[in-house]
Amino acid sequence: MKKRIIRNTLVIIALVMLVTFSAVTAIMYKHAIRVLMGTVANETRMIQVAVEHNGTDFLRNVNLEGESQRITLINPEGNVIYDTDVDEETMDNHTERPEVIQALSEGVGTSLRDSD
Repeated sequence: MKKRIIRNTLVIIALVMLVTFSAVTAIMYKHAIRVLMGTVANETRMIQVAVEHNGTDFLRNVNLEGESQRITLINPEGNVIYDTDVDEETMDNHTERPEVIQALSEGVGTSLRDSD
């Protein structure tokens, strides 16, 4: 009887630890995403100001080689006019992307995905 109580107690402790770990992981993941989205929004505003003052030549002088960041600048028609990683002439129109659709209707658009 005593062994059974100890075993059940250990199982309950293990389950509580698993649930707690899962909840903390989910909370931390959501927080990290919010922080990253805020950082990207700030960087986007800085790039916008720089391009407004210096044109796309500013972007052509930015060296992001070896970085995990990518900048793609599109016009209102969805055509790529600058990209840090790919020749813009070879890129597809972006008007069907969720973040572009949102940006065209609301002024700002976001989408969390891996770059192609």
